[in-house]
Amino acid sequence: MKKSVLIIEDNPLDAMLLERTMEINGYKGEISTVSNINDAILFTQDKINSKKKLPDLICLDMHFGDETGLVFLSFFNKLESRIRKKVKIIIITATKLLFEPEDLIINKRVSKVIDKPISFHQISAFL
Repeated sequence: MKKSVLIIEDNPLDAMLLERTMEINGYKGEISTVSNINDAILFTQDKINSKKKLPDLICLDMHFGDETGLVFLSFFNKLESRIRKKVKIIIITATKLLFEPEDLIINKRVSKVIDKPISFHQISAFL
């Protein structure tokens, strides 16, 4: 079964580059993209409410203007364990040093923190 990916990224160029990098390197699974934290929460809630499969991997940017990816991580951490354990999260950020590592690794589903620009090699192990 092909794995699915959700990209949570407010910069359309960064989102497109990540998606294209995956496609160029042979990734054939479903890729969904949202551009803000609210849409990411709504996307996740919709999947849960409609009993559809959540993405296997979430690539989460950490900086969204007035918000941070920590808002999504806090929401995600409140989901039932049986739901959370099926999803891996990779944090992608150009501003990693603005956050304490313990803030970034807020739950055990966060698998890795990657600085931008991101390469396919950095995420291929999670697909």
